Amino acid sequence: ENIFSKISGKIQYSYNQIDTKIIATIPLSKSRSQKLRLFSFPKNHKPQRKPLALISVPLINKNHFVTDNSTAMKKLFLLLFIPIFTLVLPAQQFATNFNCNDCSNVNWDLFTELEAGNVVVMCWVMPCSACIPSATINMTTVQSFSASYPGRVKYFLCDDTGNNSCSDITTWAGNAAITADAMFATSCINWLDYGSPSMPKTVVLGGMDHHVYYLQNGEVNNHDVNIAVQNALAETGVDDHNNTFSGLGLFPNPATTNGVELCYTLIQPENIIVEIQNPYGVKISRFVIGDENPGKHEHALDLSMLSNGIYLIKLNVGNSSQTIKFIVAQ
Repeated sequence: ENIFSKISGKIQYSYNQIDTKIIATIPLSKSRSQKLRLFSFPKNHKPQRKPLALISVPLINKNHFVTDNSTAMKKLFLLLFIPIFTLVLPAQQFATNFNCNDCSNVNWDLFTELEAGNVVVMCWVMPCSACIPSATINMTTVQSFSASYPGRVKYFLCDDTGNNSCSDITTWAGNAAITADAMFATSCINWLDYGSPSMPKTVVLGGMDHHVYYLQNGEVNNHDVNIAVQNALAETGVDDHNNTFSGLGLFPNPATTNGVELCYTLIQPENIIVEIQNPYGVKISRFVIGDENPGKHEHALDLSMLSNGIYLIKLNVGNSSQTIKFIVAQ
């Protein structure tokens, strides 16, 4: 079956449900046209009957023969493809920060978590029975990383609009056997920061740039959430096959040029090297600490060579590393 829209003097948009192709036909004359295969769906995709988009771009001159290598054709290609790429961009590419207390009265700052190398999976629920499957999948996915990335993948369960009480959401979660690192019943965390409302809504956040790796309105599946968490973890620069340290911290932050305390915990003996970088990852200074035994370690770093601004500190532990952001302010 073909759904075909013919527009005189304009692009014809064809949606073919048999071979899952979308084709635009550009009329060049009464007897000649140029067909473009815009994109194909994934294998086994079951498209809906309605077109995903209707694109109509007038020809510069429908009586003029436009050749494939002409400037006019190149302009027409740009007019055609720019709207398509706009359609597939996510509604929100970067996280919105919040600083508020959870239902256990513990304070959380989202950007602090992400900049410490953690990944945050957030799920908004009503709460209602329809939200239980996705909330449970998110929980079990986060828990699957607890051995390889202890404490680095966190699960936040949020009331959708913040109009329910903490008692409502914690009771609902308890009855559904759902646990989380934090539960919120506050309008401080706005689900509309990530597009249109949905029940439930899930996002996976990570990286120094606070990137959105996954945004799903409605039901989720374990595979997609798992892949998103893995991609977010890769952003931190930690080798998932050699997780040899934890608890990287920098105090105070913001720091001063007088110095800063770097702390971390080693799981096994490793060689330690610390780098100070500018915001673009260019090395400014290097501290060779050398071999250290398992356990907690603290080191005072000299920052007298730095001026006020934003910097990165990279901890190299054997073949693994982690980078966190810090600020120097006098």
